[in-house]
Amino acid sequence: MGGIPNGLVNNWWPEFGPRIGFAYDLTGQGKTVVRGGFGILYDRVQGNDMYNGATNTPFDLSPTLHNVLLANPGTSIGGTGNTITASALPILPLGETGIALTYKPPTNYQYSIGVQQSLGPRTVLGVSYVGSQSRHESDGREINLPAETLLPGLVKSGGTGLNQDMNYLGYGG
Repeated sequence: MGGIPNGLVNNWWPEFGPRIGFAYDLTGQGKTVVRGGFGILYDRVQGNDMYNGATNTPFDLSPTLHNVLLANPGTSIGGTGNTITASALPILPLGETGIALTYKPPTNYQYSIGVQQSLGPRTVLGVSYVGSQSRHESDGREINLPAETLLPGLVKSGGTGLNQDMNYLGYGG
């Protein structure tokens, strides 16, 4: 659909996810052991990254309209007379739907190193450092919010007419 790839995002194929670990007996007697490991793990791009964008046009062919009168869903609760119909909803540019067509998958680096010492036939003392770092994490942002200057009035009115103050009328999050 309009240059949108299957699955709503381009695949990122050049991942290399090695895992390596070691254990070394320092004394050769099985009493003191150093252990360590490192791994690179990836999260795959799937539904959770796409669900927010998929509920708005052009992906949702029957979008839900918010803050409308039940007697006439084309009229806002605010009574301003403005009408909103699904066919009148603007089609947002891809950059504004929250869907990035290309991005690196979330990546996690995990590592550990530790020493274990035998203290007797049934007792082992171990000290380890375990860590992880993440890169390219998913980041969802709400882009359809009213201006901050309108918030006090919306709080006083209980949110009545909120949709009329949104950046993109008729859209949810």
